[in-house]
Amino acid sequence: MKKYICLVFALFGMLSVGSCNDDDPVASPIPGGDEEVVIPAPEPINPVLVQTLYFDFGSVGGENRGSQTKSPDENGHYWNNIYNNDGTHAAINSVFKDFVNSEGTSVGYKLTLNTRFSTNGGSDGGGLLTPDAELLKDFAVSTATEDYFYIESGENGNNFTISGLDKEKAYKFYAFGSRNSTEKRVAYYTMSGLNSYQGEL
Repeated sequence: MKKYICLVFALFGMLSVGSCNDDDPVASPIPGGDEEVVIPAPEPINPVLVQTLYFDFGSVGGENRGSQTKSPDENGHYWNNIYNNDGTHAAINSVFKDFVNSEGTSVGYKLTLNTRFSTNGGSDGGGLLTPDAELLKDFAVSTATEDYFYIESGENGNNFTISGLDKEKAYKFYAFGSRNSTEKRVAYYTMSGLNSYQGEL
C-alpha cells in the first residue's frame, strides 16, 4: 500500500497536515499470454486523507496579545503551537518539535525558523476574534485565528523549514491568515520542495 501525506497549514494564524493511501499495484493478464504481468496502478487523482496536523502561529504573553491553542479543541483536534520566544518576536534559528497529529499521536517533524518573525494578535493586534465555523470549519478556533506571525516593513522573504518529511509521500498545505485593517495588505505564500506553489492572500 503506497502512502501519501497531506499537510495542511494555517499560517499567520494556524496550520494543519495529513496523509493519504492509494491501491497496491494490480495484476493484469496480457491477452493470449501465459504469464500474468503486474501493471502499476495509476497515481490517484484524489488520494484519501489519512492524517492531519494543525499548527497555530501566533503570540503569547503580554496583555490582549493572543494565546496558544489548547488540545484537544472543541472539535476534539490536537494542535501544535509556534509562538514568540524573544519578546514580541519569534527568534531566527528557533526549532519547534514534538509535534502531534490531530489525534494526539506523535510525529517526527521539526519546524525551524530561518528568519525572525514578528508576532501580534488578540484584541491588541487585530486578528480574527470570532471565527465562523460555517466558513472556516476546523480552522474556526479563536485562539488560532486571533494571533499571527507577520513581516515588518523592510523585511522580505521570511521563511521556515519543515524537516522530517518523507520524500516518498505527498504533502498538501492549507494556510489561513487574518489581519483587521482598513488598508489593503497582500501576502504571498510559497511552498517549496520537490514541487513549488505560490498563492496570494
